[in-house]
Amino acid sequence: MPKSKSREIIDRAALLAFIKSRGGAVHKRDIAKAFNLKGTDKIHLKAQLRDLAEEGLIAGRKTTKRPDMMPRIFQARVSEITEDGMVLAIPDVVGFDHAAVEITGPRADHLSNHQLVKVRILPGQDDQTGPKKVGLLHKISEDVESQIGVIVRADGKIWAEPVSRKGRGQSLHLVNPDMDKLRNGDLVELEILGRHRGQSAARIIEHLGTRLDSPRAVSMVAIHEHQIPHIFAQELLTEAEHLGATSCMREDLTYLPFATIDPEDARDHDDALYACPAPDDEGASHLYVAIADVAAFVATGSLIDHEARRRGNSVYFPDRVVPMLPERLSTDLCSLKQGVERLAFVCRMRIGADGTASHPKFMRARINVRDKFSYEDAQALIHQDTMPDHFACLLGTYRRMDEARKKRGPLELEVPEHKIRLDDDGRVAEINLRERFEAHKLVEECMIQANVAAGAILTKHLQPALYRVHEEPPKDRLLNLKTSFDAMGLPLTLGNRITPNLFNRAVARMADQPQARTISEMVLRCQTQAYYGMDNLGHFGLSLDVYAHFTSPIRRYADLMVHRALIRCLKLGPDGMTDKDMEALEQVGTHISKTERTAMAAERDSIARYVAAHMSDRIGMQFEATISGIARMGLFVQLVDNGAEGFIPIAKIGQDYYVYDEQTMVLRGEQAGLTFRLGEDVTVRLEEAAPVSGGLRFSLILPKEPPLRRGARRGHGSSANRGRRPVRPPKRGPKRGDK
Repeated sequence: MPKSKSREIIDRAALLAFIKSRGGAVHKRDIAKAFNLKGTDKIHLKAQLRDLAEEGLIAGRKTTKRPDMMPRIFQARVSEITEDGMVLAIPDVVGFDHAAVEITGPRADHLSNHQLVKVRILPGQDDQTGPKKVGLLHKISEDVESQIGVIVRADGKIWAEPVSRKGRGQSLHLVNPDMDKLRNGDLVELEILGRHRGQSAARIIEHLGTRLDSPRAVSMVAIHEHQIPHIFAQELLTEAEHLGATSCMREDLTYLPFATIDPEDARDHDDALYACPAPDDEGASHLYVAIADVAAFVATGSLIDHEARRRGNSVYFPDRVVPMLPERLSTDLCSLKQGVERLAFVCRMRIGADGTASHPKFMRARINVRDKFSYEDAQALIHQDTMPDHFACLLGTYRRMDEARKKRGPLELEVPEHKIRLDDDGRVAEINLRERFEAHKLVEECMIQANVAAGAILTKHLQPALYRVHEEPPKDRLLNLKTSFDAMGLPLTLGNRITPNLFNRAVARMADQPQARTISEMVLRCQTQAYYGMDNLGHFGLSLDVYAHFTSPIRRYADLMVHRALIRCLKLGPDGMTDKDMEALEQVGTHISKTERTAMAAERDSIARYVAAHMSDRIGMQFEATISGIARMGLFVQLVDNGAEGFIPIAKIGQDYYVYDEQTMVLRGEQAGLTFRLGEDVTVRLEEAAPVSGGLRFSLILPKEPPLRRGARRGHGSSANRGRRPVRPPKRGPKRGDK
């Protein structure tokens, strides 16, 4: 955590605005009174005023005024890095024009967009206006630690409690509260300042304009907690409104009856499909995968391109989408809407009678989507006796590809996702496990084959690009998984060569058992995290030698980079990958792999909070669950009906004393002998639901528990348990932070 600085006791912008509003000189005691500062806070104020004076933002210490000229040293935020490397920043100074300043200096080329810096204005430029000012990089500011907190008011006092799990249960003293504006339950963004009068202190950075119990609070908390950019700058929106497509040769495919298949509530449509019989090969077909041609609208180095790269991907919450591209692009110009001519990047493949794809051809084209299906609509069409010829051909093409996929042997894990339905007020109406249709698999397999074709072409032409890499599981995870499987009586033979079929066989053995979902999730957790890299290392999970993301450029920056790489190596237009893009590929791959993980964490946290909010009115109810994890401190369980996950503390299991055997992964009662294993079915009672953190706590509804032996020495079981650390229930209730 960055060391707190006394000059940050009052928000800099607020302090300068107050000084300016007084129209001349203002005494330090007037500032202290206006911001309700007492005791040692006045000392911090004095230091803050001294710092502002040294930076040229004010004149004097006890009496202060804002000088008319640009301060010698000022704070700024990087706004743009041009294609030729020029770094521009917007001054973060109250009372001055916000024209961009060019930053120079030996460390300027290490800066990135939106980074906070301090700039020293060069001599002779103090009185200049407009974008011609040039400044020397004085300091790269450290990022402050921030959290989202909820305001608590009681007994005339006011403080904040962090929302995140790591800060849960803390009480933060606020150094700059606005007593009149803050209400109990308001959400605020906080800067953590360290200790203040023996208590953790924080400063309010932003009032988020919502309450913890409001419908949009869950996604708002996730956005701020994970620092996801969600507001587009006005100049970027202006650029989007005036976009036009680059000119290049395009195939006219508007006569083909393309169809989109998406979720029912989808707002952007970045892929469309069409299949027809191959005229020269009976039993084969031509599959067309049309993808939104984002590269035609988003130029390398533009404001939109920089922002898309910074975001890395869109983030999806139950109540909103934080898009990678402005809506002018994502839901309009680039969206493959029904009945509207759109620009597309099309991959055409021959799918043989055996389901294998060959002869890929990429073309830039114009298309006109004829049919718009939801997954439910497409599934209903599949079940009909008759269907349009082009859809029947698409379905037949998929089913042949599916047979080839089974022979290829990718990971076959059925890990259901939560489906959260909100009512008209934005509150949770229903939570179920998302049903997976054949229509989902149809779209997925078509996208996979297009991605394979893209990777193969890039490899063939030795074109630098970003591949989607998924390496095989590391040895330590495999050994841990084997230990877990052995404890469940499920064999897992680890040979010299690890393939996805090794896991598929284990999952298939348990397909009809209650533990099937737990087994699939254990295998999933064993896998490595996929990432974007320049080296083609293949995709273990899909059992593919080459793979590159091509099919979602509206929502993934990696796909846009692959489009540009294909355009360059196939000479399909003037908007291909530049030399500068190729130099930055490794850095971009690392960055967007990180933003993808951030998005996944934010989406996962928001779902957990929605589930906890939905369950909060079911306290005391019983549920059927499966043991999904075991630890010394208790059991992790997953509810059967809606997949909600929670924890049973050791104190809520029973009256016995329990020891955890790490070798067999069994929790065993010392006296009564009850045992708990992974994958077992249990009945639980909901004891607590915490929407703030997304946590659920249960107690166990035991079967008939054998009577405990009276007078038995606690903590000392049989010889079989000797040497294993006993786990005892706490003597007191849960700590405040666990509520």
